Amino acid sequence: MPADNRERRVVTVLFSDLAGFTRMSESLDPEEIADTVDALFNRFRPLIEREGGTIDKFIGDAVMAVFGAPVAHRDDPARAVRAGLAMQREIVAFNAARGVDLRMRVGIATGEALWGSVAGARDSAMGDAVNVAQRMESSAVPGSVRVSRSTERAARGNFEFAAEGTVAVKGREAPVEAFAVKGEAAAPALEADSPMVGRADELARLTAAIETGKGGFFVLSGEAGTGKSRLAQEFRRVAEAREGVWVAAGRALEAVKLPLVAFGDIGAGNIAGSLAAAISDPVERENIAHLIAISLGGTVPGARVANLDVARMADEMRRAWALWIGARSPAVLIVEDLHCPTKEPSRCSKPSRPP
Repeated sequence: MPADNRERRVVTVLFSDLAGFTRMSESLDPEEIADTVDALFNRFRPLIEREGGTIDKFIGDAVMAVFGAPVAHRDDPARAVRAGLAMQREIVAFNAARGVDLRMRVGIATGEALWGSVAGARDSAMGDAVNVAQRMESSAVPGSVRVSRSTERAARGNFEFAAEGTVAVKGREAPVEAFAVKGEAAAPALEADSPMVGRADELARLTAAIETGKGGFFVLSGEAGTGKSRLAQEFRRVAEAREGVWVAAGRALEAVKLPLVAFGDIGAGNIAGSLAAAISDPVERENIAHLIAISLGGTVPGARVANLDVARMADEMRRAWALWIGARSPAVLIVEDLHCPTKEPSRCSKPSRPP
């Protein structure tokens, strides 16, 4: 008998399904339906993959994605929730661009599943987590993201949740608690409040960068448990208390090739508006906005800058960020859990010179 390569894993499964799609299909040509779904799913794929998720399958107008297989991350539940929220935002943009009115339900569950191939097909997830995720989706309100208790518990602190009672799941004797995702938490989950000890000098140096107006680039490095997050949290509080200071914070994700994705939820939708005072040319302003959106992992169909070669794209993105941050100055950007992929950490912590 051939070797059984299937394995048990703890995964987070995301299910999405278009609400009212069957009714809409009755009035559309099959090719038009296929083109619409294909265009929408092409927008969803990068949103899932940028969070480290794997597209398990497309089933008609439904999407199933797995976080935790074949590659697992310690924050897979949060990644799945973040992807679900991004998908809901993306379908709003898709509706506006296409002149349609599609709505979608998203369900997410964390639990044990069997990951592997069945009958020689590509690897897929099977098991309780899949069933619960599908039930979370089918019972959700269109336009929302609903998660199981296991996902809520694992992602708590990173998102705001609201309890929505229990949901019966076929094959389970006891119902499953359900929670609606209301959005990202006001701040990334940091260490609990406590008096900060022994970091007065470091905090003073960080604070001076705001008070003097000279700015700076700071790297907080050290072994785990030495208080890096606590110092960053205290500095963030100081910065947010200053009138007119724009503060954005994010947390880097493992195995994600877009380092700026950590800032993906800092209000990128109004990039062009924030650049209005700095850039008078509307075409250049749109190009800058598109560059920033792409660097944050977004998709911008038809963007003029999308066809730039790699080297030119990198240069233009650095310039775009410098212009955007300059337009919103004074500004403080904080990113946590940034890991250097090279043996020379100095290469990772060397800032780019603004244009």
